[in-house]
Amino acid sequence: MDRVLSDIELVRRYGGPVSHAALDPSCQLFSVPGIDGLISFLPTHGSAVVLGDPICAPIHKATLTDAFATHCADHNRYNVYAAVTTDMHNYARERGYGTMEFASLLMANPQCDP
Repeated sequence: MDRVLSDIELVRRYGGPVSHAALDPSCQLFSVPGIDGLISFLPTHGSAVVLGDPICAPIHKATLTDAFATHCADHNRYNVYAAVTTDMHNYARERGYGTMEFASLLMANPQCDP
């Protein structure tokens, strides 16, 4: 692992309404060297279900997302994004990653209410 921030610090700094799922021990975490961030996912039925956007600085979201797609392909899994922002939803759809709309408005925000 090549991260400076802990999982909790990443969720507080960069997390969205469902990013606290990354702290659930049943979730697996994906990260890449050189990026202070992570993707939390649940492996199930040949897929990796990601709840929320990648937890990292906005500049690294695309790189982390694409690295995760490669990781999934290497492990014969589809990657599916649920409860993500509109930007992440569009990015995932443009690349053929699975998406699932969860809601149009989520109120919790760990950046404002850790």
